[in-house]
Amino acid sequence: MVEKSSPEFSRINIEKLQGVNKSMYIAEQIIKFIKEGKFKVGDKLPSERELARQLGVSRNPVREALSALRMAGIITSRPGDGTFVVSPNVNVEDRVQEILKKSGSPLEAWEARKVLEGKVTELAAVQATDEDVKALETALQQMEKAVKEGDIPGFFEADRDFHTAIAKATKNFFIQKALVPLIERIAHELWWEIKGEGLEDKEAFLMSLGLHRQIFLAIVERNPEEAHKNVCAHFEKLEKFIWREKDGR
Repeated sequence: MVEKSSPEFSRINIEKLQGVNKSMYIAEQIIKFIKEGKFKVGDKLPSERELARQLGVSRNPVREALSALRMAGIITSRPGDGTFVVSPNVNVEDRVQEILKKSGSPLEAWEARKVLEGKVTELAAVQATDEDVKALETALQQMEKAVKEGDIPGFFEADRDFHTAIAKATKNFFIQKALVPLIERIAHELWWEIKGEGLEDKEAFLMSLGLHRQIFLAIVERNPEEAHKNVCAHFEKLEKFIWREKDGR
């Protein structure tokens, strides 16, 4: 297998793009290189970090592009080994665009949530009613059920419900309008692919479940400082799993 470490990706065009359009451009460039024979079936692609360096972008759009290509069946990732071309069927541009457009840019949504949710959860710990606590508890129970059953989509849907309940518990219309659409991004298949690949084993899901329990308890105990600290720890610890290198580089 030949590793293509220095494809001539264009940095000029991508610098003008925003959000999901960057992911589309990267996916289209990889498809183009497969069509041209620069990447053949069995070839190993450059790492996410190397692709981001070559293109002059963050790793977010690279991860999104590779995940969409994986969902379309063009590439596959082997933990600890890397990402490889597995199909010469590159007439899937429409499918890749559909995946990316439908999902938006979930990693940009994740970054925005990471900035906002500490203070939001702090406010929720002050404002939450018994009804809000019940909604959080129900979502947490659904997460526990999903972990036991190995139901990844179910876990992410319950995760979405949990964080949406926190936003609603603030009793602030503008917070809900700003945050809930960001939270909704985790209900799409692309996010399941991105996050699920990082959280590959049950231990990781149990870790995530434990972090959500800590957030829940801080809200129940009306402890805004602890709630803020716990939600920040939730984002930091999960990122370590999501961004684990798959090829050791």
